[in-house]
Amino acid sequence: MTPYYMARLADDLYEMAAPFVGSNNLPFARIFVFCNSIEIGLKAHLLNNNNTLERVSANKHNIGHNLELLADEAGPLLSKKFSSAERSAIAKANRFFSGQKALQYLSGNLIAEMMTGRKNFS
Repeated sequence: MTPYYMARLADDLYEMAAPFVGSNNLPFARIFVFCNSIEIGLKAHLLNNNNTLERVSANKHNIGHNLELLADEAGPLLSKKFSSAERSAIAKANRFFSGQKALQYLSGNLIAEMMTGRKNFS
């Protein structure tokens, strides 16, 4: 998969979730789509701008699906930096996106989040 294709895919995923931006009750499926668009878009940017075999391998093993680590790695390469509000939103969603992949499988800590009224998303 080329960085160009990945960037187009990330844009399509973002467009699917974008109509719900600003909602205080963003469906978890849309949060998952947003997280995927962030992950794929930042990985495309990294591959396009920092693509030595050593860096690609290191990023694959060190970052995985961790959006915060990915934003830290790609951040200095971006022309538009993440705002503090955007970084905060990434951190909140990352708890449910990376690791257990609770957003993907609707499991683990996401179930508790659903039952407690999204207290960690506010």
